[in-house]
Amino acid sequence: MLVDERAREEYQLQYKEGIPINQDIALRKFPIWFSFRGNNAILLSAGKACSIAGTILNDEKLLKIAEGQLEWIVGKNPFGQSMMYGEGDNYAQQYSVLNGEMVGEIPVGVQTFRNEDQPYWPQFNNATYKEVWVGNAGKWLTIVADLLK
Repeated sequence: MLVDERAREEYQLQYKEGIPINQDIALRKFPIWFSFRGNNAILLSAGKACSIAGTILNDEKLLKIAEGQLEWIVGKNPFGQSMMYGEGDNYAQQYSVLNGEMVGEIPVGVQTFRNEDQPYWPQFNNATYKEVWVGNAGKWLTIVADLLK
């Protein structure tokens, strides 16, 4: 089961960890999530949106934001660790069930500890946060392609 009866309680706990904006709204650094925790797909999707809009609008600020998402993956993150296997310094072992580790693979990504709103990147190798998702590498490459245009 991906979400169980505790989902409503966990939602409230995670919401309360956000920065209150007003009585009804709180701003979080990380999404409210339940079973699959890791933010690389979200981060790279936002980067892709910036690379598309930046290319169309010829907006350097948006292109720099897209580039920043790539930099997060390869080590410009709170842990100073590349999440792309084989790239940069201090890259982490990944969780890959069938193929073993391959240069360029990118895992699900940084999560939060329980219901907090702070980055958490345990050093042991486990799904889902260190599980390799093909879509993440694809998103990374499409952002690179946009930035090279």
